[in-house]
Amino acid sequence: MSKPSVRSSSVIPDERIEILNDASPNSDGKYVFYWMQSAGRAEHNPALEFAIQCANEAGLPLVVGFCLTSDFPESNLRHYTFLLEGLVESFDALRRRKALPILKLGHPPDEMAKLAEQSSCVVMDKGYLRVLREWYKRFSSKVKHRTYQVEGEAVVPVEVASTKAEYAARTIRPRIHRHLDDFLLDLRTTALETEPTGLKID
Repeated sequence: MSKPSVRSSSVIPDERIEILNDASPNSDGKYVFYWMQSAGRAEHNPALEFAIQCANEAGLPLVVGFCLTSDFPESNLRHYTFLLEGLVESFDALRRRKALPILKLGHPPDEMAKLAEQSSCVVMDKGYLRVLREWYKRFSSKVKHRTYQVEGEAVVPVEVASTKAEYAARTIRPRIHRHLDDFLLDLRTTALETEPTGLKID
């Protein structure tokens, strides 16, 4: 079966959005689920804005999950302190935007797959570190309904800038500059239309 074409978004350029499977949205889903792992912020976050659009179109609330693991490569106490302080601010901002943030402890792809079970569809960040790629691959293999991955870390999506490995800054720089006007855009924020009032996560 061929992979579905990327859905058109009124908020995010299509080139930032990738559909990772051939599955349909879960018609019995209670919410849209956004796994926020690489882009831990409630503003200037393309994946979050796309997840909000999905939630509004489905008439469902938005659940945002983040998983804290104790064995992230080369991490130390200062890294975790900085991360947790930022998460407090991000979770407060997500609540103000009427999303339901949930923090889990454990192995991220497994814990987030559990949160995704009751969702209509899933949105997740794109990451380039090996550990993140492995997490996202494992997570995607566990999720049985529509899963989107949204590029929110690079100004110009990597696949748009170049389809091959570049060996020097002087070769990649003009390729990036060629697309800057297409992606240096103000990211429009959208209000969530359905609040998670009374939502119970099993």
